[in-house]
Amino acid sequence: MGPPDLISDADCVRATGGARARRLLKNRRFVRLWIAQIISNLGDWAYLIAVEIGFAATLNSHQLVRVMALFLGVEGLTSAVVGLTVAGPIVDRFPRRTVMIVADLARCLAVATLVLSSGPTWIHVVAVAATLGAFRSMFHPAMMATVPDLVDGDSIVVANGFLTSTFHLAIMIGPALGAGLVTAIGTSGAFALNAASFAVSALLLLGLRLPERLRAPDDRFTPLADLREGAAYLIRSRLARGIAIVMASVLMLLAGQGAFQIALVKEILAPGGGPAEWAAILGGMTAAFGVGMVAGSLLAPWLSGRIRGWTLLIGALLVVTVSFLVVSQTAVIPVVLAAWACNGLAGGCVNVTYETMLQLGTPERFRGRVFATVESGSDGAYVVGAAIVAAVGASLNPSTALLAIGVCFLGVAGVAALVIPRNAPMALREPARLPG
Repeated sequence: MGPPDLISDADCVRATGGARARRLLKNRRFVRLWIAQIISNLGDWAYLIAVEIGFAATLNSHQLVRVMALFLGVEGLTSAVVGLTVAGPIVDRFPRRTVMIVADLARCLAVATLVLSSGPTWIHVVAVAATLGAFRSMFHPAMMATVPDLVDGDSIVVANGFLTSTFHLAIMIGPALGAGLVTAIGTSGAFALNAASFAVSALLLLGLRLPERLRAPDDRFTPLADLREGAAYLIRSRLARGIAIVMASVLMLLAGQGAFQIALVKEILAPGGGPAEWAAILGGMTAAFGVGMVAGSLLAPWLSGRIRGWTLLIGALLVVTVSFLVVSQTAVIPVVLAAWACNGLAGGCVNVTYETMLQLGTPERFRGRVFATVESGSDGAYVVGAAIVAAVGASLNPSTALLAIGVCFLGVAGVAALVIPRNAPMALREPARLPG
């Protein structure tokens, strides 16, 4: 027998963890959504490496840094702006399957313009990034709001573990796939793959059957009123408000991880090394963090059967704190790799835990607006964090900066302990409306 399937404040149900996973894999509707997400994510990360290589081939070093910052900033900013304004009302008013399909097709067409162009300029690429950010802010909240309609209550945490783990696998595999395509047939090959991935995702979602959502006869799309209603719910819901605060804080701090990571490698871990050695160490740190994220995403459903969600979330944030503190105080590469793997593992647990809490603790009619606000607010916080790093980063030693980030994560864990309800749900007993 495996670990407990479900432990909540009111009930305890025993089952094997493998049984939940096998039951989920027999759910054709969830598997269809999952495969669509896998394909789309692989295309996204292959596309990113192609953009970087394309910029590097045509721009000098100073131009490259500025344009990449603009590229990433514009995508994050449009995602935040659209997500905090119209995305939530759209997701909650219109059929969510339709929202996801339209978002996929819009992104497919945007990337296809790069394939059809003989030599896309950096302005063209940045404009496509704005489109991708805008429609991503609609697709992902719609997807996360849809999961409880497809999956039995006690398997939602497992579904989130699957979705999160394959997202991070795509982060690890996609760049290698993109690099291979660029080497074989040029950047247009990776662009074509991303456009095709959105098209395939849309086709898969076209056959996704969801339960009907009840509507009043005079139910109209009133985005401003819907936005006010969603904001009022977010303010009065301790769970939604608390998670929004915690995740915005986490993303703001994580903006410093990548920026100071390369400086740590160059100045602390291998001060006498060269580009090849730096690349090897940086690749090892990235791989360790990615493997940890995948492991944490798969471990979180198992842990949720033994530890309540509040404890799991706070504990994971404390592990992140310790990992930053350890890295800030050592120059031993194996220790840094182990700490970064623990950092990623805790991050995977945080993602699965907060997503499950929101899905189960938010009424269906508000679910899209809550996810859009939390995710877009986090995107905006990441942009703010990157701006802070750019403003003060040059004056900080990387070890000092990572120490400060670790101390701040300890503060975030303390805030989370205060603002997240201790009884935040991680499982439900009642089945979903549609069987698997």
